[in-house]
Amino acid sequence: MRRLFAVTRSQGAAWDRMRPLEAQSAGWRAHADFMNALHKGGFVVIDEPLQDTSDTLLIIRAENAAEIRRASEHDARGIHQEATEGD
Repeated sequence: MRRLFAVTRSQGAAWDRMRPLEAQSAGWRAHADFMNALHKGGFVVIDEPLQDTSDTLLIIRAENAAEIRRASEHDARGIHQEATEGD
């Protein structure tokens, strides 16, 4: 049974707060396409930046945390930091 997980994702040392998202790295377009596909497939339910931080909150519908880790292996930027299972 699929459950909801809250996943926080922090930007790495290369993150430049002065640059827009699209200018952060050469792989940005591929990452955006990857995330859009996860949204379209219902895997990622919510993907929103956390105010006044460089962190992002994702709500993911998955069988378990291992499924989230497997999905992140296909994204060079990664989506898994810490998964917390919800009811």
